[in-house]
Amino acid sequence: MDAAGTAFVLLASVLVWFMTPGLAFFYGGMVSKANVVNTMLSVFYITGIAILLWVFCGYELSFGGDLGGVIGRIRGVFLNGVNLGHILENGLPTGVYVLFQMMFAIITPALFVGAVVGRMHFKFLTWFIVCWSLLVYYPLVHMVWGPDGLLGRLGVLDFAGGTVIHINAGVTALVLSAFLGRRRVVRSTPYNRPWVLLGTAILWIGWYGFNAGSALV
Repeated sequence: MDAAGTAFVLLASVLVWFMTPGLAFFYGGMVSKANVVNTMLSVFYITGIAILLWVFCGYELSFGGDLGGVIGRIRGVFLNGVNLGHILENGLPTGVYVLFQMMFAIITPALFVGAVVGRMHFKFLTWFIVCWSLLVYYPLVHMVWGPDGLLGRLGVLDFAGGTVIHINAGVTALVLSAFLGRRRVVRSTPYNRPWVLLGTAILWIGWYGFNAGSALV
């Protein structure tokens, strides 16, 4: 086991996780007063859903086995089919890699919540995140980052989530915005501009874990 690399990836995981409250402050400061609680709560609510889904079957569907280069195989729910103590080729324990990838699974759906603030009930949001994770995020992770992924074999390179995370979240936000239509209230006063600056600073700090940690060494 690479002790230094393991400690580095664990630190990077904490930094990426730290971006989630930063995102809550960033979005919460930009929206109107009426939508602050809904917006910030949505980010943390999505975090809980993403963690449960990732542990339940997300990692297996992303990195466990292969079905046609599109999706993985589930050998056991709640990581029962995963040997968390196994040392990967890069010297990291599997459990550490699971944790680091889980941080990406958390922040990706939280990124597009800004497109739907104040316009989506939590019940619909819950089912959307579940279906989106199973049908969009996990297959895309497998195809790009999986060892037998279809897009990876075609030469697609994605070092730190440019495709899997950012383009994916951006397209999802665009689709949701088109589905929900125009806002009834176009102009609104930002609730707290210092929160926007605080969130930006937190995201900036977390970005070092997001990008540097993707080297996994």
